Amino acid sequence: MKKWKPEIYYALPLSEFEKHLTEAGNIVEKKARECFPRGVLVDSRGDESLKETQALLKVNTEILFQAAFSDGTLFAAVDILKQEKNGEVSLYEVKASSSSKLEREDEDGD
Repeated sequence: MKKWKPEIYYALPLSEFEKHLTEAGNIVEKKARECFPRGVLVDSRGDESLKETQALLKVNTEILFQAAFSDGTLFAAVDILKQEKNGEVSLYEVKASSSSKLEREDEDGD
């Protein structure tokens, strides 16, 4: 919301909890991007982000952060998009968690 609809995001002041979630999300996103050091950030907004994404895809940019797509009605931004050499595309959605998958499996006895 902060990037795509700032008029809504900034309409009301954030609570301390919301501020904490935002900060944590920014940290997690930055950490996830470190796993893809050759990634390129689509840093524009709105229609410009759509154009920037298409231009980067046309020159076969392997990894994009915040790639943007729209069918004219719906809009989506992908946390991490990776174009494979065989033409396949992998999409990664970045989420924060208070524990790792391995820790959860240990707790479940798996």
